[in-house]
Amino acid sequence: MMNETIEEHHACEAEEHHDDEALHDEVNINAVTSLTFYIMVLISGIPGNAIILQTYAWKKRKSSTDVLIMAQGTVDFIACSFTPACIVESGAPDLITTTLCQMKFSVEEVTALTSLFLTTLISVERYLAVCHPLRRRVTVRRWTGVVIVFVALATAFSIRFAMFSEVCSLHETTVCQQPTSLGYSLSKTAFFLVSFTTTTILYALIYAFLRKRAKIHADLVSGQFPQATVGPDSSRALESMVNRTVTAFEET
Repeated sequence: MMNETIEEHHACEAEEHHDDEALHDEVNINAVTSLTFYIMVLISGIPGNAIILQTYAWKKRKSSTDVLIMAQGTVDFIACSFTPACIVESGAPDLITTTLCQMKFSVEEVTALTSLFLTTLISVERYLAVCHPLRRRVTVRRWTGVVIVFVALATAFSIRFAMFSEVCSLHETTVCQQPTSLGYSLSKTAFFLVSFTTTTILYALIYAFLRKRAKIHADLVSGQFPQATVGPDSSRALESMVNRTVTAFEET
């Protein structure tokens, strides 16, 4: 099925163009823009993610949040480390090879989808930690296993398509091209929509929960609750739960 889809939408499929000079200028402008962007990513992304990884690696007792943030930092670090391939494509297109194209698109697709999955997992973990702090927490080992599973899924889904990338000649310039696939594009769009919706809803619930608990905490401190409703012991217990909730959220 994948091979049939890719053959129908070949990466180097011929296109008709009427204004070659204008298109050539557009290609040059895009190349300069891309080159500038990838250089900035390389300069800022690698040191920034390295600092994040080192900071969390030094923590003696790691929480589930730390594991997810380290996984996200690792994915971003890998993505930034492969920007030289994008720099070569933009600045020295004559050096492009099929292997370089396949490596470039494989890393781009896998890291992008993995980052999307990890963003969703972080929102789920934060929701469980903040809104349900008294429930049994998911262990660090289990979260590590979940991360490995989603990384494997992202890799299996993305890399088989990226490996069909080819070197193509476009307006007297050598570029890397991926074959187009409607099913693949729709799948990525669906992943994004599910991730965006899930993350938005969960963080909205977290905000509403913290807002409510902050109001209760303020009322407890000011003594606005009647004694018949909240006794001294229950007040201290409720205040302790609020403080624990806020602390769990601040750990991020």
